[in-house]
Amino acid sequence: MTALKEELRQLYRSRRNEITGMPRLDASLAVMRHAAKLFKQLNLTPQTHPVIAGYFPYNGETDILPLLTVLRHQGFITALPAVTFPNMPLTFHLYEKQTKLTRGAFGIFRPESSAPTLIPNIILCPALAIDFKGNRLGQGGGFYDRTFAALPNAFRIGIVYPGQFTDQPLPTDHNDIPLNAAIHSEKFHIF
Repeated sequence: MTALKEELRQLYRSRRNEITGMPRLDASLAVMRHAAKLFKQLNLTPQTHPVIAGYFPYNGETDILPLLTVLRHQGFITALPAVTFPNMPLTFHLYEKQTKLTRGAFGIFRPESSAPTLIPNIILCPALAIDFKGNRLGQGGGFYDRTFAALPNAFRIGIVYPGQFTDQPLPTDHNDIPLNAAIHSEKFHIF
């Protein structure tokens, strides 16, 4: 199972890295449009789900920072994740326009540790691949699966490029927790 997952990670990293320049920007803007439709269809509002955790794009991930800005203007409270300890769930810290960022684990930007810690109602997470059942293939560290287990009531939305959404089932094990929805530049999916 581990060897198969690593092989698939390499495949989907390669697909993601082939997307450069304007297609990346177009994907980011399209994700914003599809997120608006998904949120409306599921009635995900600042009143029902006030805190949304996003992520700072790393290593070619779809840039959702513009989406987080739009969501803040709509009244949501936004947060970014931080790795605090190995083998532990992520923590989430308030992310506003004026929030100072610092490089955290793996060189990924995160809010400074003085930023308030929040518990998200919605988690927008990157993925290398997502299948038609909502199974997510991540980087292999298990941080999001541990976080999903620790926050079972959070609505989980994966963000990918179209070539990372597959009709083929992804391998899973007992630690993998499926997503509730996925968004890419062509459409959204609810599982």
